Amino acid sequence: MDVPRIWEETVDAHRDAVLDAIAHATARVVHRAGVGGLTMSAIAAEAGIGRATLYRYVKDAGAALALWQEHGVALHLRQLEDFAATADPDRRLAVVLERYALNRQHRHGPGHAELSHSEILLDSARAKVRELFSELLRVERDRGRLRTDMTSCELAAYAVAALEACSDMPTADAARQLARLVHDSLTKGHAPGEGSIAPGYGQLGE
Repeated sequence: MDVPRIWEETVDAHRDAVLDAIAHATARVVHRAGVGGLTMSAIAAEAGIGRATLYRYVKDAGAALALWQEHGVALHLRQLEDFAATADPDRRLAVVLERYALNRQHRHGPGHAELSHSEILLDSARAKVRELFSELLRVERDRGRLRTDMTSCELAAYAVAALEACSDMPTADAARQLARLVHDSLTKGHAPGEGSIAPGYGQLGE
């Protein structure tokens, strides 16, 4: 007997909702207590679910942490795409560069030094960011606003690599400064404007 499609969709939606709740709960625990304070009991209590339910979705705290990181990377990519789609054309490149810089700089509470995203996950995310940057840079080149001694793909790779340094920046302001420096090095003196480019941003679980 075939399972009704509407029932399958309901089950999938429920599973996604529980996984989202676990990811957000993991984020809140890490922000509050650090990775050292991340336990299955703490996650279950924060998510408002039983431990038995939690274990059906993640096998241990490490798996919950990986789930949160995967959700966080996906969220940051969606944010970049949203900013690229809605920003003023004259400021689009600067806006997206700063958003990426802020995402890379963001700290996760007292245990942030212990966090380590999967290299496979990060490599996939960086490839998508490079693709997005390349598209934005091609538009800037068509408008005569981009340096011409390197290809758009090469400049996109440079921008992603340079902004990785934001993970070591002590403050968001420092990350913004680096984003402006990268923007200036990519363009031909077309300044995006003074002050903060991207508005305040919320992180998964905050």
